[in-house]
Parts: sequence; structure tokens; C-alpha cells
Amino acid sequence: MKLDKKSEMSSICKQSKLSIKQTKEKKSLE
Repeated sequence: MKLDKKSEMSSICKQSKLSIKQTKEKKSLE
């Protein structure tokens, strides 16, 4: 299965949003 550019970008977007969310949660916990 080969990803086209659009779905690749959207998956990267999702991952970065997730990591940003996790980072914010970690900071708020401290």
C-alpha cells in the first residue's frame, strides 16, 4: 500500500498534533 502525498501529510499532521498535545499535558502536570 502506497501513501499519496496528501495522506502522508495528513498523517504527519496528526502525529505532530498528538505530540504537541502530549507535551502540553506534560508541562501542565509539572
